[in-house]
Amino acid sequence: MGLFGTGKEIFDFFGNAVKVGIVFEVVDDPADNSPYVGYIKPVDVWIAALKKELSKQQATPALIRERGECVRNITKNTSPERRAFSFSTVEEGFFYVAAFPVPEWEQYYTVRTYAPIRIVTGKRFNFAVSLPPAQP
Repeated sequence: MGLFGTGKEIFDFFGNAVKVGIVFEVVDDPADNSPYVGYIKPVDVWIAALKKELSKQQATPALIRERGECVRNITKNTSPERRAFSFSTVEEGFFYVAAFPVPEWEQYYTVRTYAPIRIVTGKRFNFAVSLPPAQP
C-alpha cells in the first residue's frame, strides 16, 4: 500500500472525477445596432460550477462572479488557447457562465448570463458569448 492508500481507497475518497473543457467564442450580439457592432470588444467570462441547478433569479451575475473563475479580456481575435477553460470536479452538477464587459465598454454594453449546462465528464464545449447593448 502506498502513501495515499490503494487505488480503490483513493477512488472511494474522491469519487468520480469529472473533467470539462470549454472554448469560448466571442460574437457580436444580434440585437446590437450600435455604432460599435463590428468593434473588437474585450469580454471577461466568469464560470461557476455548482452542485445543483439554480433558478434564473438565483443564478445572478454576482453569484457567478463570487463563486466562479474568470477567463479575462478575450475577444474575437484571441487565440483559442487563451479562450479555453477546463476544470475538474468530483461532483456532478451544472456550470454557469456570465459575460461581463471590461470597464471601458460598460457604458455601451451590459452583462449577459446564460442558462445552466449540465456537467458531463470528458465533454468539450464550444460556447458563444456576446454582450447585449446597454439600455439608455
